[in-house]
Amino acid sequence: GYPALKESGLIGTPDVSSFVVSAAQRYVLLGSEGMWKAMSAQQAVDSLGSKLQRMDARRDELDGMLGSDESLAMLAADRVKSLSKERDQSAHEPAVLRELLRAA
Repeated sequence: GYPALKESGLIGTPDVSSFVVSAAQRYVLLGSEGMWKAMSAQQAVDSLGSKLQRMDARRDELDGMLGSDESLAMLAADRVKSLSKERDQSAHEPAVLRELLRAA
């Protein structure tokens, strides 16, 4: 490796674990050392789990509002645009992960 990096404490040897991923796992969370210094593994799992539950609930709510002609007919055009933007930018997994990283 690079001697200057080793002197600063940076090592190129990862911690490696292996396990079987099944339907019981909704996600696998990987993080750098900086993330794990900011929060424990349990804190990260708890935080991500609750954020994903809220995301699922909001996505279902948005799909209900935007998913039928009857619902759309009751909404103003700017409200439809706003809800569509929220669904596309916030109610999905990458947005939840960005939120988790901001918290770390």
